[in-house]
Amino acid sequence: LNESFGTERQIRFSLDVQPMALSVSQAIPLALIINEAVTNSIKYAFPDKRNGLIEVALRELGEKIVLTVADNGIGIDPEILSKPAASLGLKLMRGLCEDINGTIQITNDKGTKIVLVFSIDLLNEDLT
Repeated sequence: LNESFGTERQIRFSLDVQPMALSVSQAIPLALIINEAVTNSIKYAFPDKRNGLIEVALRELGEKIVLTVADNGIGIDPEILSKPAASLGLKLMRGLCEDINGTIQITNDKGTKIVLVFSIDLLNEDLT
């Protein structure tokens, strides 16, 4: 995405992704959520060609998986967060989160931070 938007010199990425096997029913919604979150950070977090950092972390904690996508940009407008129907992207992420029976928290703390927590798919045990 960074290459597609031509922001390689402006935005750095920090990836902390633990290798894991996911079922297709979890991997596809997760990939779409990551794509939406990173795209929003690239498009909106760093106006006027500001430099910035986008962090993506995916960790397995016990029987839960935690995805964090955070940037150090200007932060999401709190008004957008209070009106879920106002943003198609937020609506998409929340819907995809529901599809994998997860919870999503979006905050403005020195940038935008999205934390998604969901349980490991029990049908996925055959993949490991």
